[in-house]
Amino acid sequence: MQVVLGAASPAASLRKQHRRAEDLSDLPAGIWTTRGYGYALNVRSTAATGTITLLQESAISCVVENIEDSLDVIIDGDTATLDVGTNVPYVIDRTEAFQAGCANGITPVVGDPAYVRDAIVDFDILDQISLEHYAFFDLRGIDWEALTSKARANITST
Repeated sequence: MQVVLGAASPAASLRKQHRRAEDLSDLPAGIWTTRGYGYALNVRSTAATGTITLLQESAISCVVENIEDSLDVIIDGDTATLDVGTNVPYVIDRTEAFQAGCANGITPVVGDPAYVRDAIVDFDILDQISLEHYAFFDLRGIDWEALTSKARANITST
């Protein structure tokens, strides 16, 4: 994937500049959230460098996701499209703050020094992300609450 940065005007957006994810010094700083899907980009920029962190947000968690070498991003003011190589690009908007989960900081995961193994907590995070961002429970006749309640009853914290 490539980083494509365009200016706010449509003509400028046609002049695509490819950049690696670590070369984002001119990507506007801020919090960018996807419309649906539960992802957020935390962009921190200075005159010399830029960093971008991809996060999976839910009401109870904030998990850092891996970013490939680069992304396709076309910016138009406080809205942008993010192409990660799927059939449909994500639409992202610059926002003032994270959801509750990311406002409370990063959720430690396996491999992080702060991670504490707790199967119930891990299950609850998966449950919440699915509940917030999976669109087809009703279409497929799945009672997610009943399914996860029954499964959670069989899980212990260790």
